[in-house]
Amino acid sequence: MPSHTPNTPAPPPTAPHSAPELLFNQPRAARRASLLASLIAGLLVTAVIWPSIFLLPYAGRAADDQAHFHELAIRTFSAQWPKPNLSDYASATTPAYHLILAGVDHALGGGVSRLTLQFAGSFFTIALLALLAFSVMQELGSARTHRALTVNPPPDPRADALRALVVCLPLLGSIYVWASGTYLLPDNAGWLGVLGVFGLSLARFRNTTTAVASPWLWWLASAAALAVLVVTRQNHLWTAGLLVASGYLAPFTSRLHPEPLMRDGSLSALLVRVPRRLLNALIAFAACLPAIALLAYLFNLWGGLMPARFQTQHVGANPATPALMLALLAVYSAFFAGHLRHALLALWN
Repeated sequence: MPSHTPNTPAPPPTAPHSAPELLFNQPRAARRASLLASLIAGLLVTAVIWPSIFLLPYAGRAADDQAHFHELAIRTFSAQWPKPNLSDYASATTPAYHLILAGVDHALGGGVSRLTLQFAGSFFTIALLALLAFSVMQELGSARTHRALTVNPPPDPRADALRALVVCLPLLGSIYVWASGTYLLPDNAGWLGVLGVFGLSLARFRNTTTAVASPWLWWLASAAALAVLVVTRQNHLWTAGLLVASGYLAPFTSRLHPEPLMRDGSLSALLVRVPRRLLNALIAFAACLPAIALLAYLFNLWGGLMPARFQTQHVGANPATPALMLALLAVYSAFFAGHLRHALLALWN
């Protein structure tokens, strides 16, 4: 039976949510959901790592690395505070991770317990998982906003929080992530920096609010993030390529194109306004110069790419590395086969 009489007009159909309404209402709920996902991810990794620090025996490869290298470097820097000697210390990595924890040790009076340093070091891993959950939420948010323009009621961003946590679970279960969060190892501090640089690169590539409304803020944030990353793990200088690539690929406006030029994923799109794209890439490369300068300073100080005591342990290139990289690429690409099919078709077109 109809709910209205013949003399009563039927209620108009509900229109899909408009873009302005989504702009002012949906992002607020999305931000809350993103923060919720980050908080839960941080609590989950805390619930795994902190009991491990307290309960597990101090043994194994990670514990040996901590005892013979990283903890020794931290305590040496703390004893030398506020003028630590960076010319030679007990780690093959750049010193930011050790300097931060040495500062914690010094602030607490010096000579704090091993467990205290491990608890302090675990915050890099907590931040890594929290930032990863937040980043995944941003990726899911793009698809959610598109669906919300045509779906009534609009999708609830809280549902994406669960999806983001599921995506983070394999990383939480990785023995490498767990070991670096439990013991004094700088790996997760480095990956935290990689994730930050990667997020800034995506922001520029996708023309998001921060990158468009304040491009110089993006430039400064990128320069700072890459510099901190390189002085934490020098082998992550490769992420400079992400910033340069995002500068070239990012859409931009011009007098002839007041709206950002769209990216359709094809090769032909890469050849539109090449001089302007090269200029943008050059500006992005300029953001990499502080990191390159810091690494050049350390190279001059050490006489190589790592402190002198480790240079005889790592000599020359390993010809097996390209084969290993290609094998890993082949294995992990299988999990993205569905996405790669559409991406390769768009690239070919």
